Amino acid sequence: MDLQLRQRGRASLDFVATVGGMLGPARENINRQLQQRGVDIASLADDLDVRLAQVPQALADSAMLAAEGGVHQWVAAWHGPVAVGAFEEVRADLAPRLTELNTRGAVTLEATLGDALPDYHRDVRFHNTGAWEGHDFMGFVHGELVHRRQVARNFGGDIY
Repeated sequence: MDLQLRQRGRASLDFVATVGGMLGPARENINRQLQQRGVDIASLADDLDVRLAQVPQALADSAMLAAEGGVHQWVAAWHGPVAVGAFEEVRADLAPRLTELNTRGAVTLEATLGDALPDYHRDVRFHNTGAWEGHDFMGFVHGELVHRRQVARNFGGDIY
């Protein structure tokens, strides 16, 4: 869909994406620190929740890990609200076009994980801020503005 954002929304999305892009070099530094301390893929637990606890234990004194964590939290907290703000600036133009798409047939999602969500999904605030019920066009906001305009800038290839 052709999308012409206004200056403030476009600049805000770019800013969050740029700050998020700073995480890559920080994570490379963190990986080097882990390797220096003997932590590698072979020594990490298979269980994701256990693995997520191993890294901060190994790098408890790492200023880089603390800085990366703070920047990551900021990006996670703001990527959604910034995207919603950018959408709201062009809502009058987009809403009729998006609403018309709803007349082409129903779409349903089927939850397959049940209660088996990992701790990181429940505990990371941005997964729960606003959620899908937080905006009437959240699918578009998340797919086009969060993923395509922010996340994809920092990951090569097709993030989908």
